[in-house]
Amino acid sequence: MDAISGTSPITVSHPFNEIPAKVDVQVKVIHCGQEYIFPGLGSIQRDNDISTPYGGVAYTYNETSVLLIVPRGKTTGRIIYTGGSSYNGVFDGSFITGKVRVRVWRLFDWPKPDFVHNCNLSISTDEPYKLLTHSLRRQPDFVTVQLILNDGFVADGQGITTVTEDDSGTNHVCGVLFGISTTSITLWVPSKNRDYVICYEDGWGAIARVYDSALVVIRAWVLSSADVIQRDSFPYSRGDVFMGTIPLICNLNPDNDIVIVEVKDATISDGKVFYAAGTASLGKINDPFGGVVFGYNQTDVLLWTPSVTNGHLIYVDGIWGDGTETMEINNVRISVTIVSSTNSVKNVAAINIEDLVQDLTVSKKTTTKHVRSLTSAYDPRPSARAIGTVGVTLLCLVLGLIVLADCDLLIRRFCLKNDRN
Repeated sequence: MDAISGTSPITVSHPFNEIPAKVDVQVKVIHCGQEYIFPGLGSIQRDNDISTPYGGVAYTYNETSVLLIVPRGKTTGRIIYTGGSSYNGVFDGSFITGKVRVRVWRLFDWPKPDFVHNCNLSISTDEPYKLLTHSLRRQPDFVTVQLILNDGFVADGQGITTVTEDDSGTNHVCGVLFGISTTSITLWVPSKNRDYVICYEDGWGAIARVYDSALVVIRAWVLSSADVIQRDSFPYSRGDVFMGTIPLICNLNPDNDIVIVEVKDATISDGKVFYAAGTASLGKINDPFGGVVFGYNQTDVLLWTPSVTNGHLIYVDGIWGDGTETMEINNVRISVTIVSSTNSVKNVAAINIEDLVQDLTVSKKTTTKHVRSLTSAYDPRPSARAIGTVGVTLLCLVLGLIVLADCDLLIRRFCLKNDRN
């Protein structure tokens, strides 16, 4: 997919004829000859009205298909952006092209959820904060927050806030942020000028969808040890020396395994957990923001953490939740969990659209630039004709002189051969 001149949205069909319980969009990019995978976004974080880089591969889905949405039309659009100089990480990731695969699961492909809330819960820009208690009495291993939209499509909640300040202009900020504790799940949405619960428009291709509200479906699982391949956890504070790489015990299987990166508030005993994301779309310079970015390959999970004073490991404030339960956390515990979908979690539909991406990619040999480099263009000017005629004449003259210089020798050898016969 191309973040500047590619097709957006792209429709990818799935075979279920029902709303999937889980959608995972894998965005594969290449850096220094090495492939890396970053997760897609359940909603765009902002539009293109701010001059800083923005983007990601956003997605929304229904009973029959998944729509993939990427930035279009501005050179600041990216399919993956790791935050530039505002983040520390293994490398500075800024990609405008890549390949995408969609993985989809039905509800009965997972174990029975240990907690479900699927009725009478909504969130909107008028009610931008919701707190829902659960009875698990522990931190769930995995949580999904699905936003049921008024046109039948579904979006997913997110775990980072890269744009937090009110913009009196035209900028849109969108998404549903959620945090998880041992007793509750909390939701925040942006609530200021021209913000939405979910949106896909203004710099995201031939699509214009905005939603002021959504119904919310939440599911939480406590996974068995057979489902978890690896779990690493370590304390981290902003500014700590950190290489940004978590080695994997076994090679990760990108077809079946699920990577979960959690960032937990370590300043209190029951701190909330927020999920890391696959890209960062920052706001204006010096605006506060928060969240951890991650990607992975078969041998490592890579992390990017905020490196500037206005960046935080967890941040909830400004336009999010209209000022309710604000957070500015720089002392956390980061956990990386690899979940296998070959045990009780079954991966039943992995749709690889690399062929579709190749169809949308123009071969260099078919571009007009390449064709022009191999083709002499017609020029009707008399001067051009005269120069061409002179050039052809000189070439013929040189060739003729070479041939004439050898004619005498050829004639002598021919006559000598006849005399001998």
